[in-house]
Amino acid sequence: MTKETRKWMPMFWADYFRGTQHFENATEHGAYLLLIAYCWNHGALPLDDDHRRRIAKCTRRQWQLIRATLLEKFSNEGRNERCDQELAYAIEKSKTLSANAKHRYSKSNAKAHTPTPTPTKKEGNGQKANLDANGFVAYPDSEEFKKWKAWAFEHQVTLWRELQQRETEGRSFNFERQWPEIKH
Repeated sequence: MTKETRKWMPMFWADYFRGTQHFENATEHGAYLLLIAYCWNHGALPLDDDHRRRIAKCTRRQWQLIRATLLEKFSNEGRNERCDQELAYAIEKSKTLSANAKHRYSKSNAKAHTPTPTPTKKEGNGQKANLDANGFVAYPDSEEFKKWKAWAFEHQVTLWRELQQRETEGRSFNFERQWPEIKH
């Protein structure tokens, strides 16, 4: 998992508050959150104590008062066990999702690199792909939508995220009007 894929970090607030009940003030909480955010992005804190202080955005006096409380949450190498666990889970999940998408993409598009949806008319209440006055529209349960989603996973992450959201909400997507630069 590259740093780019670490754009988000799961936060389990119940676990966080259980593990930080002994923190006495907002400075400790703020500094700790900055330190675990650094660990999420870099794997571990630097070994230099002054660098750690600067990451935590503390004055020398503040760091002197809270250092021991905060650093008990990190190993001698500057690693945070919970960050390591969550990062390992996120990496594994990312690999699985990527492999599944590649498999679906290669299976559904064995002949062509770019999906070529075939517009059909909407029949009755069934939600199938259709061609309307605004262009090609695909519904989440259609094969065309799945083909575009698999293609987008590989080529246009922004489009893939939009398709994920629409699939969750059960909304159709107009490929010609909303993404005219995609050749299909």
